[in-house]
Amino acid sequence: MIMESAFRIAGMHCTSCSKLVEMTLRDMKGVESISVDYEAAEGHVRFDPELISTDDIASAVKGIGYEADF
Repeated sequence: MIMESAFRIAGMHCTSCSKLVEMTLRDMKGVESISVDYEAAEGHVRFDPELISTDDIASAVKGIGYEADF
């Protein structure tokens, strides 16, 4: 079952930051799609919870220097 979730992203300074978050998450196993809105500081992700959790996604975002809050 695919889930959809929105989450807040803190620490982005420009649209390149949002692209980095998208590229990082897009490559993760279980992520179906990801879009990040820099101006709203928000991400929208479709994912398979049997393969990846929101904690995994938040950890990946933190690993590139930002904070994700689901």
